[in-house]
Amino acid sequence: MDVFEFIKKYCPVGNGDLIILYAFKKGWKITTIEIKERLKLSYNHAYNILKKMETAGFCKCIKRGGKQADIYEFNGSGKYLIKRIFERKIMPYVNITPEEFLNIEEVEIALKFS
Repeated sequence: MDVFEFIKKYCPVGNGDLIILYAFKKGWKITTIEIKERLKLSYNHAYNILKKMETAGFCKCIKRGGKQADIYEFNGSGKYLIKRIFERKIMPYVNITPEEFLNIEEVEIALKFS
């Protein structure tokens, strides 16, 4: 199972949190098309979330010419957000640290019944 699909299913994270986690994994530079394909969100929904993040000051939009998608580059406030997302929304449910998250692509689930 994909790590983003796993977190979306088993942790109380929203789409904005998933976008920030994806940016963290990709080195703080993402496009709307990447989010659409990887997180399985609609293009318009991902675009609206990124525009709100840009307005809030979390990232900036770098325009590219032609029909290529714009690149959204996150600034230093993203590190604070990652720490907050992991402490409040992920670690109480799944024991994954931010360092482990960077190295994980697929999650294997093993259920243990008592």
